[in-house]
Amino acid sequence: MAVTAAGRDLGKQLECATFLLLRRRFGRVFYWRGRGEVDFVVEGPRGPIPVQVSWDEITERARRAVDEFHAAHQTAAEAGFVTAASFEAGIPELAGP
Repeated sequence: MAVTAAGRDLGKQLECATFLLLRRRFGRVFYWRGRGEVDFVVEGPRGPIPVQVSWDEITERARRAVDEFHAAHQTAAEAGFVTAASFEAGIPELAGP
């Protein structure tokens, strides 16, 4: 977890910024919860796209949640994994409809 000197969680800030970007690109943004939780789900041209957000690298827990999502939604598209670096690049793998 990345935390600034002032104690703010950079991961939560990245999550909020990702939500706003996804809402602009896709319109509606959802989350999904089973045993694990997928941060965001958007509707892509080939089905729902699960999106996980993490400041540095995607955790094993996040990957398990995506696997669980795919088991429950077999028509879902490949997951998008957002880090600070991919967000800065504009998250090109999630171009939108």
